[in-house]
Parts: sequence; structure tokens; C-alpha cells
Amino acid sequence: MKSVDLFRISQIGILACTLNVYGQKGPNNVEQRVDNILSQMTLDEKISYIGGTPFFDVKPIPLPNLQAPLNPQIFQTDAGLGVRNSPASVRYPSGLVLAATFNRARATDAGAGLGRDTRARGFFSILGPGMDFYRTPYGGRNFEYMTGEDPYLGSQLIPKVVEAIQEQGVWACAKHYVCNDQEVNRTNINEIIDERTLREIYLPPFEAAVKEGHAATIMGAYNFLQIGNLLSAQCNESSFLLTEVLKNEWGFTGFVMSDYDAIHTGVNAYLAGCDLDLPNGQFMNSTTLEALIENRTLPESILDDKGAESFVRLFRLDSSTGSSSIVRSRWTIPRANRRRWIPHAKGSCF
Repeated sequence: MKSVDLFRISQIGILACTLNVYGQKGPNNVEQRVDNILSQMTLDEKISYIGGTPFFDVKPIPLPNLQAPLNPQIFQTDAGLGVRNSPASVRYPSGLVLAATFNRARATDAGAGLGRDTRARGFFSILGPGMDFYRTPYGGRNFEYMTGEDPYLGSQLIPKVVEAIQEQGVWACAKHYVCNDQEVNRTNINEIIDERTLREIYLPPFEAAVKEGHAATIMGAYNFLQIGNLLSAQCNESSFLLTEVLKNEWGFTGFVMSDYDAIHTGVNAYLAGCDLDLPNGQFMNSTTLEALIENRTLPESILDDKGAESFVRLFRLDSSTGSSSIVRSRWTIPRANRRRWIPHAKGSCF
């Protein structure tokens, strides 16, 4: 095993112990710790934190005197048919094959395998599952999407995959939110759709991933959307998608990350509800945001919310001690998995 993999796995092991220790403290302690961290950070440090590093990851909290046993960089891996950012991983059947099974148990098997492989290779998070639609046979990402052509099918399979991934102690990411149904001109295409169609066809798999699967993170799509009479907006810059629907209607408490260099205007993404600018903060950064926050054109409270949504994942509550108003307690690493690492297991055959 490469030294980098050993380093990642050791960090995850230490993080599990850290979470267990902090899990013995009440919900107010989590909120107080988050507030305490934010109060120590400069404006520049807060802005820096909402940009990824070096390509897939979430930065360590930028405080040299942080009073915590561990301040990890959150290693994330791309998904698809398995753990991509690794020299060797199981290649699972495509999302299309999973959708064709119409079988919730197979979805659970797939998620459990992906979760085990992610953790065994030293990652905290896997950027999947994908759940967009097969609107054209030329869709370049159809192979990884697990929805097929039926919103009900997707809303039944996706939560099982998400839950099974996260039961292994790693985060799942519901992507690409939403209508990322073709790769040709994907960063500039403007898709026009009425709100009823959006809600009845395209959103149900994502809604199920949030409400039933309790997905830890969401990844915004590359495309623009013009929804009914609303002005066209890039998906990571749409307050309707990210704030009104995702966070307010569905109650999503995780954080929203952009697809890689998907944002076009950092200020719009900041205001709309995008929390992490991947891969490296090209659009939401000090150059684009700092002066506007200093002169109060942009509220700094929005920046604090973005940081808090990431920080709470380092101070998870143990499920046996209750839950907090700002974090789902189920996101502690499962108790059984704190004692030992489950050996790598073969993937299920569908």
C-alpha cells in the first residue's frame, strides 16, 4: 500500500476517535465550538476555506492554534463505477445496470461496496451517486446515473445507495443537481423547463436522496436552467434550486459544492447558496468577495453559514446522545466501525 494511502487511512482512524470523544458532549457544545472557530478566523481565512484543495478536497480549518486533536484535510474521491482516485478499486456495474434491476436490495449492495472501497482507500467522501436522467442516448454520463428514465425508480434506488455508502462511515454526494443530462456544451447550455416538469420529473431522485437517504453533500451541475418565468441561472448560482428548494423546502443541512469550475460568477454563487467552490476557489475568493463583504454589500453571515456547514462535520454528535439543530446526528462514524476497519470486500454481482 502506498504511503499516501496509509496516511489517509490513519487520519480517518484518528478522526473516528475524535468524533467519538466529541460525541460525548451535548448539542450546544457543537454549536459553541463552531461559533468559537468562526470568531477566531479572519475574513480572508473564512473566504479561503470555501475553496477546495488541491483538486477534490476540503481544506483543513485554517487556524494554527485550533484546540482539537485532529484538523484533517477531507480527502474526497471521484466516483462513477467505483473509487476512481486510487490505483486499484472494484469496478462495479454501471448505474444503468443497477437501474435495470428495479431492486432496492441491489442498490443497498452497490452502496455498501462503494462505501467500503472509499474508506479502505483512505477517503472521507465519495463524489457519487449520480442521479440525472437518460434524456438522450448520447448523454456522456449515462453510464453512472442510477435513475434511468423514471423519477419514481430513481427515488426508490438512490436513497438505498446513499444510506449504504454512509453506513460505512464516509459521505455520499448527490450529483449533478440538476438536469445535467448531456455533456456537449455542458458548461454553457441553457435548459428551459417549467417548474411542474422540474418538480415531477427531474427533482424527485434528489429530493429522496436528501429526505430519505440524508445525503451529506450535494454537487451542483454545469448547465444553466431557465425555470418557468425565472431568469436563467447557472445551477450553482440558482437561489431557487439551492436555497428555496434544497435548503428551505427539503431541509438539507449539509453543504453544496460546485462541479469543477462550474461557477461563472462568484458573487451569484455566494448569494445563491453554494458553499464550496471546487476545485480551488477560482470564483468565490478574496478577489471577488472580500471588498464586497467589507463594505457590507454582501452579508458576512452568509460566509459564516458556509463555514459552519463544513465545521460541524468534524464535531459530530454520537447518535446515542441526541441531535443538534444544525447537524444530523446519524453522520457520526458508526459505532461498530470505530473499533476496526472492515476488510475490503468484493462487490456484489447484479
